[in-house]
Amino acid sequence: TEDGGKTWKQQNTKTEANLNKIYFASPQVGMAVGDKGVLIITDDGGETWRHYESGTREDLKDISVGKDKLVAVGNSGVAVEYKIPMITQYAPKKLFMEEPEEPPMETETKWKIAQVAGKESLRKVFFVTKDQGWAVGDKGLILHTKNGGETWERQSCPINVDLIGIRFIAPSLGWIIAKNAAVLYTSDGGKTWHLQNEKSLPMMTFYDSNMSPTRVNYSLKSAHFPESSEGWAVGDYGAILHNVDGGYVWSPQDTENAATFNNIHLIDSKYGWAVGRWGTILFTNDGGKKWSIQSSNTGYDLLAVYFINSKEGWIVGNDGIILYTNNAGLDWSSQESKVNENLYSVYFTNSKEGWIVGQKGLVLHTTDGGVNWKRENPGTGGDLYKIIYVQGTGLIAIGEEGTVIKRELDIPL
Repeated sequence: TEDGGKTWKQQNTKTEANLNKIYFASPQVGMAVGDKGVLIITDDGGETWRHYESGTREDLKDISVGKDKLVAVGNSGVAVEYKIPMITQYAPKKLFMEEPEEPPMETETKWKIAQVAGKESLRKVFFVTKDQGWAVGDKGLILHTKNGGETWERQSCPINVDLIGIRFIAPSLGWIIAKNAAVLYTSDGGKTWHLQNEKSLPMMTFYDSNMSPTRVNYSLKSAHFPESSEGWAVGDYGAILHNVDGGYVWSPQDTENAATFNNIHLIDSKYGWAVGRWGTILFTNDGGKKWSIQSSNTGYDLLAVYFINSKEGWIVGNDGIILYTNNAGLDWSSQESKVNENLYSVYFTNSKEGWIVGQKGLVLHTTDGGVNWKRENPGTGGDLYKIIYVQGTGLIAIGEEGTVIKRELDIPL
């Protein structure tokens, strides 16, 4: 397909064997493996497929691309390594095939645990001042702090739905968006939250196995509010929603892409990026009127994106992958994290200093733009899902079981 799956055309592989796995390293170069040791490769987008000798007649079930090799695995424990330059030159620099050397640990412990709220995880956090902040998460969890995150108190939520985004434009006035696209608002600092779009909940068109259209609730993953009350949200089946004024209307954007998007980041009213499954990156320079695909050179799921300006940004994702660009995403290169944990959030205070948080309490810190990363001790072993910097307060990270951790950091204005 060349139009996001609206139409498909058949390609001739010149084999009758069942094919079990397909992988494309670029729009032109791809490979597939199948029963009886079948291995086929294309370098022209599938117009022609060539057969390569795999050295086995066992059924091949899966493939993976590393820095300088391709590995196929299958029945009877067979694992065969191939060195095919025209394939592997497109792979990220991250060594997926080898156990990475652990990054060094910074000796000084700078993080402290501020809160452990219970069973539900926290997903998003926002501070409207250095003292006033809110964190939201699973099953309607809302926490509020009045003292820069030192202590937190729970606020009542009118819905028992996962909350995926939050924004305040004043200490009294704010919004929360939920996984199903329900929007909550408050005008009293969260003492009371009201459902803003109960009678006009956005719905998406979904096609069942018989290709019959039906209306279903959105399943959103993340939301971002770049300016004032303007909002963006992304989720399953290529969903991108846009809200221009903090009102109840969230309009779908036509991306012609069915991938699940995990995160979105806009630096202003025009420039933005959305990232998701299978290494998908979308870019807009006109406020979402048109979205274009950027090549990530990886098939790993991408979980978070952060830009410090219109040119320089980072993306993180599964299995420790870090991507970097200094030309607005025209080219993405890999940075070596030296970890295999999933990375859930990235934040840079300038072009040199940044942090990443992820699985099992992972915190990574760089002072050279991501060339080198060091571990920091967060004081917790639970997953961390989001990290931000608050001027006058420092770094705040949130995660599993309502955990909030703090790190003092003073950056001059």
